Amino acid sequence: MKGMKEQRGVSMIAVLAWLTFAAAVFTCIVKFTPLYHDNFSVEKTLDSIEDRYGIEDASVADVRDWLDRGFQVNNLPELIEDSAKVRREGNEIIIDVNYERRVPMIYNIDAVLTFKNSRKIRQ
Repeated sequence: MKGMKEQRGVSMIAVLAWLTFAAAVFTCIVKFTPLYHDNFSVEKTLDSIEDRYGIEDASVADVRDWLDRGFQVNNLPELIEDSAKVRREGNEIIIDVNYERRVPMIYNIDAVLTFKNSRKIRQ
């Protein structure tokens, strides 16, 4: 028999543990990336409205229309469109797009991602 100093390598259990961990991380990346991409599109749409020419004189209906058009151009799900709220408070228009997305992970285990986006546009 060889002594402990002469034995080298990784056990089969350790290899399986690392493979399981890598598969779990890869699964999360594959399933979460489209959701974060959608949220990035929401942020870009809000930024484009904030930088839009004539925003100082726009009504809530105008802002809502621009928001809906931006969501359609970016092909965002209706869940996000329905969660958008536009309101006026004093001399500011406030846009809130707060929503949750549920992703099935394994069997009956789901991951819930919550996204909160808000912009205040001073008029």
